[in-house]
Amino acid sequence: LEILILMLDKPSADSVEMACEFVKEVGAYLQEVAPQGLHSVFERFRAVLHEGEIEKRVQFVIEGLFAVRKAGFEKSGFIAVKPELDLVDAEDQITHEIGLEDTHDPQTGLDVFKVDPDFDQHEKEFRAISREILGEEDDSDEEGGGGDGGDADDEDDEDESEDEEEAQERQAEEQRQQQIQDETQTNLVNLRRTIYLTIMSSMDFEEAGHKLMKIGIQPGQEIEMVTMIIECCSQERTYKRFYGLLAQRFCYINRAYMERFDECFRNQYAIIHRLETNKLRNVASLFAHLLATDAIPWSVLDCIRLTEEDTTSSSRIFIKYLFQELSSTLGVLKLSERLNDPYNPQWYDGVFPKDSQANLRFAINFFTSIGLGGLTDKMRELYKEMPRILAERQAAEAAAAAKAAALRPKPASSSDSDSSSSSSSSDDSSSSSSSSDDSSSSSSSSDSSSSSSSSSSDSDSEDERRRRKKKAGSKDKGRGGDKRGKGGDRALPPPPALPPPPPPPARGGDDRGRHDRGGRDERERGRDSRDRDAGRDGRDAGGRDDRERGRDSREAGRDGRDAGGRDDRERGRDSRDRDAGRDGRDAGGRDDRDRDAGGRDGRDDGRRGGRDERSQREDDRGGRDDSRR
Repeated sequence: LEILILMLDKPSADSVEMACEFVKEVGAYLQEVAPQGLHSVFERFRAVLHEGEIEKRVQFVIEGLFAVRKAGFEKSGFIAVKPELDLVDAEDQITHEIGLEDTHDPQTGLDVFKVDPDFDQHEKEFRAISREILGEEDDSDEEGGGGDGGDADDEDDEDESEDEEEAQERQAEEQRQQQIQDETQTNLVNLRRTIYLTIMSSMDFEEAGHKLMKIGIQPGQEIEMVTMIIECCSQERTYKRFYGLLAQRFCYINRAYMERFDECFRNQYAIIHRLETNKLRNVASLFAHLLATDAIPWSVLDCIRLTEEDTTSSSRIFIKYLFQELSSTLGVLKLSERLNDPYNPQWYDGVFPKDSQANLRFAINFFTSIGLGGLTDKMRELYKEMPRILAERQAAEAAAAAKAAALRPKPASSSDSDSSSSSSSSDDSSSSSSSSDDSSSSSSSSDSSSSSSSSSSDSDSEDERRRRKKKAGSKDKGRGGDKRGKGGDRALPPPPALPPPPPPPARGGDDRGRHDRGGRDERERGRDSRDRDAGRDGRDAGGRDDRERGRDSREAGRDGRDAGGRDDRERGRDSRDRDAGRDGRDAGGRDDRDRDAGGRDGRDDGRRGGRDERSQREDDRGGRDDSRR
């Protein structure tokens, strides 16, 4: 009684449920020993039930406890003492009464092993007391036989107990072997038939629940009850709230039914493509009712992944009916709060997948198309920030990959034998080349001097040509407006720079003639290269002018088209407002004529730009011909 009063002093869902189970076990005994105390406990249960501050499921547990008390604890299967434990007579029993607030001696010395010098004597005394309590008195044998007779009796008792245990084991083994296994599942079929007939013959869900509780569902058969409720609901033409309330009642009564409905939700979603549209709607409405009343946890939604690849037409219809029923029961605001629960966001990651921008856009469009766009407000904000989040994620992955690559060991560097061998070979070649005659060295020196002078002259002419080209480009940019306005007379490219005078020929017969011929060849090659560079510069300048004129003409044409498009839109807007009156129509007509004139001006500008471009191309051809000449 003290334990029950302590658990019901400050009632909670767990303490009240534990107290109910405890009363079922000891209620029969308390009814015999302390009926007034048991009555006060039940009054406390009634007060907790009337307050209504605990969960619905616990309230149903309390109602079940009152039903057990009304029917009788022993008739309900909760007897005071089991027959196999009733071994001692009531007058021989010694009861130790203790209280929760009493001070007790823990006798910690009993936990320490100590050698008992009078062990044999104490064992004999214990056996005598046990025989007296259990009704197996053999005082005559103990008094006449002495110690050896007592030991023999103990051995005989042990042998007899072992024989009895072996006989019981053999009997149990034979019963297991003789047990008939029903492979036709006749009992299961009969149970389903009984559940179906009970549901169909009930007027309301309370009557159906009361009758189904009396059937006597064995542990492990809850799945049959859940399956039959779902099947009966799916067979109806339209959804009936009767099945939702019945399923809700069973989920509140026993947690096992809640787990079975959770399992069935996942199974139904996996095979939802096998159901017809009518059955699909009824099943979705049933589970929506269970979710709205918290009969099953919202963690079942983690099996849904709303993407284009992971859903079918049937699953999308199921999700549509499910959330529409939830919104009609809870309201869009409360449903949005549940879906944006900060404590369990992993339950709803599949409903609004955030792994990619395409999947999130598909989920937002889906809920908007079914009329639940209010659920996607936070997801739309996340969708706007999705590119930045993905970029940060890719940057973090790249940094991690670079760090991992840096931590990997690098391969050993190659030996320096190749470099040493190459250096030695180069030294040998240089030494061999240095050992030449005087005449060849003098001729090579003269050739190198002539080539160096020609290369220096080419570099000087190249720098001078670049400076002239920059000056000519700046002048062309200044005269660009006049050339586009007049439509012709483009300035020719600057003439090529004259080559510098050749170096004085070295004195000598054959060497002087050879140097003269080499210098002429070098000057001719330099002149040809300068001519090619001058032609290329002319073509580049002409191409830039052509591109600038083309860009101006395209911009002018685009401005004309934009003006014409705006005029067309304004004319369409004015045509829709023609019912405003004759004055408005006249004003709109004048505006249309003005805009048409503006469009024609824009098109004329575009044609004028095209003519300028064609004339510019002709000028470019003339420039290229001049450069070739």
